[in-house]
Amino acid sequence: GVSLFMGVLRQRCYDDATGEAHEDDRVCAIDSPGLYQCPDGFTCKADGPNPFFGVVSFDNFPDALLQVFQTITMATWSELLYPLMDSVSPYVFIYFFILILVISFFALNLMLAAIEDTFSDESEKAEEEQKVHERKQQLEKRQQKRELAVKLTAEKKKNRRMSATEQSLAHFMNASEQHFSSER
Repeated sequence: GVSLFMGVLRQRCYDDATGEAHEDDRVCAIDSPGLYQCPDGFTCKADGPNPFFGVVSFDNFPDALLQVFQTITMATWSELLYPLMDSVSPYVFIYFFILILVISFFALNLMLAAIEDTFSDESEKAEEEQKVHERKQQLEKRQQKRELAVKLTAEKKKNRRMSATEQSLAHFMNASEQHFSSER
């Protein structure tokens, strides 16, 4: 855009006699087939300010980049198109058509697809991490159940041993009583 449109948005009509700017402050065509030619008694000169308080211009690379960004986002790009058509040529629309068609619809959708792909990858990673976390919790619960089962089994064995000991003691006591009673 810089090489095509540098300085053209500064072109305004000036009165030949007084040198004052025309009252409509419209961008004009100097030596090009632009759509707006100065009225009689006025000459088009590149001495005016850039439109919109100097923000809209192709005079340097950062400003041109801003205009390209504005065009590809399709935000008020027509406010840039019409002054360029007035000052350069009615065929400037081809530049904007290419920007919008190629970059806006193709490149921005490509970028959105890349962002979506990255998001889905991250989403899959998060789901996988969630599954791993759930699996760890299941394994911990199983381990706790096993430990509890081992403890219960040990207690049952201990209780069985105590019961056997108690039974032996009771048997010994009965045998002792029978022995003492037979002796009497």
